[in-house]
Amino acid sequence: MEVFISWSGERSKIFAELLHDFIQRLLHPIKPWMSSIDIEKGVQWNMEIASKLSKDSVGIICTTPENQTSAWLMFEAGAISKTIDVSRVMPILIGLEPEELVSPLNQFQATTLVKEDFFKLIESLNKQLKGNKRSDKILKEEFELRWGNFYSEIQTQINGIQFQTSSSVFPKILDALKKNGLPKPQVGTTVQFNEGFESHIIYDSVYKIADNRLYIFGRKNRKVFDKEHWWFFEKLNQKIAKGFDFRCLFLDTAASEFVISNAHEDYDFKEQLKLCVDNAVRVFNKYNIDPANHIRTYKLVRPYSIVIADEAVLFKPIEVNEVGKAKKLTRSSFTLTSSMTSQGKSIEEYFLSVWNHGSPI
Repeated sequence: MEVFISWSGERSKIFAELLHDFIQRLLHPIKPWMSSIDIEKGVQWNMEIASKLSKDSVGIICTTPENQTSAWLMFEAGAISKTIDVSRVMPILIGLEPEELVSPLNQFQATTLVKEDFFKLIESLNKQLKGNKRSDKILKEEFELRWGNFYSEIQTQINGIQFQTSSSVFPKILDALKKNGLPKPQVGTTVQFNEGFESHIIYDSVYKIADNRLYIFGRKNRKVFDKEHWWFFEKLNQKIAKGFDFRCLFLDTAASEFVISNAHEDYDFKEQLKLCVDNAVRVFNKYNIDPANHIRTYKLVRPYSIVIADEAVLFKPIEVNEVGKAKKLTRSSFTLTSSMTSQGKSIEEYFLSVWNHGSPI
């Protein structure tokens, strides 16, 4: 029997290599397999991986806070779960608790690095060897002998590694969006939602999870400053004093007639926009926050609507109707990615460019 070990990222890879050795020494009939060790140079990795997945395989997914939404891990998890029985897909959690797992990984029975829990995984692997399984007594004794060194190596090699998404904002925001009622997303290279953008759900979720920064690139941002979100602005001064970075971009009412007329389908959009800007200023003044430090206006045709909460980047390309006017975005589909990806970084840089060229209120 083969055990396919899936990994993504530095911590996950180091753990996978330690696990590869641990299983090989403890359960001799099992053949653990992972790409960084077992694929020869020059071999097509996708074909090699596909050939390793069969009904007799077990898939172990080495999951960390920073990789559980990575495109690579999602690809391998999807390939494994489509090829072999779901009961044979086993995430192992490194620096995560089971309740922190996000979809689609949370559909599988996860294993923690608690000794008793980890032994259950080893027992499960041993049972699947059937006629070649080791006796329960010998397996338990050898596990006890090897566990100490294995766990010590994990602590030594992995715990000192700094990972990029320190706030693990993907699990946080996915959980927040789920709790607020958005339907299950489609996970791939990025996370795709079929509906819900620029809704109260989005703003309520990002207000709750953003620890370091919140950037909003909208048109008139009415929902951003609605009364139901005033609890956020009541606390914003305290957060700003601790280094929180809040920035919000409005379309400028003094933009060219071409930009204004094509920015929205409503004929009275300019009047709506002015009312929304005035309301935002009132909210800031109500809570003794200088709007000039946190609101700027732009005069261009924007390609995206953007919300950035810590390193989470939510965005939607602007779509136009048959006469060239921007369509409404409320409850439309949108994409969630990370500012650590090239796409997310590009969108973040675009926001900052518009901000730097914008006009303070």
